[in-house]
Amino acid sequence: MEKNTLAAIAVIAVVAVVGGAAFVIMNNGGDNGNNSGNNGGDNSGGGDGDGSGDGGATTVSSYSISFDASDAYTVRDLPTSANNGEDVSFYVVPNTANTEIDLRILDASNNRVQCTSSGNKYTFSMPASNVRLAITTNNIPDNTNDNFLTWAADNATTIEVWHPQFEGDSYYNPYDGSTLTANVTGRISGGPYGKLFVHTESARSLNGDVIPNSAITLDYNDTLTGTGGDSAAVSFDILIDRTQVSTGTATIVLTVNNGHKFGDSSELVTTITVIETGRQRP
Repeated sequence: MEKNTLAAIAVIAVVAVVGGAAFVIMNNGGDNGNNSGNNGGDNSGGGDGDGSGDGGATTVSSYSISFDASDAYTVRDLPTSANNGEDVSFYVVPNTANTEIDLRILDASNNRVQCTSSGNKYTFSMPASNVRLAITTNNIPDNTNDNFLTWAADNATTIEVWHPQFEGDSYYNPYDGSTLTANVTGRISGGPYGKLFVHTESARSLNGDVIPNSAITLDYNDTLTGTGGDSAAVSFDILIDRTQVSTGTATIVLTVNNGHKFGDSSELVTTITVIETGRQRP
């Protein structure tokens, strides 16, 4: 009788210390509670516990991702939901060559979610909130001349991806680059015909997966030195680094503002096709 009492106390102590682990052992061993012993008596025990437990599982919350469909663009590879902290990558591709995409990601409180982009690919980290894509488009017409600017007639419409032609061949700007020139051809408010004394300018690609903005350099030619200086601009040059381009079609936009008159500007657009030729022979 004394031995049985001590054994019962020992079992209670083990269960108290081990807790949930006791259920796991009984569950993994099968119906161990019904094993009987023949050591001088009926030592059968009841083992009807199911061994269940939550195991301390962590709940992960999922939030929705939405956008408005449009004929102007196509959204690809965007999931309908994601977990908090998960990186989400997707594509927004314009359906026409001259469509410019402006994308913002907003949470449920209309706060902007930080997003990075490379070409038509966008990536963001999912917040603890539902989000929506706010996409706007800007359709830019093909302009060979506008206000006081005109594209040069001999500008290339096709360029090649640069590859070394022989062992040790290296890329050298500007001679290995491709140049697009826009000439000042109109009379400028605040200046003489064909000259722009005060100006700001920018150039961008609408198809960064073909010609990224990092491949574009913009400069102007003046009446004194022929390159960027302090005198009047007579033309603007866009230099495209052919080591950074990929095959496809890209729309290039040049915008020049006349600093003498607010709102007086010119915007030219051209389409460039990039082809894959000139590979180095083995």
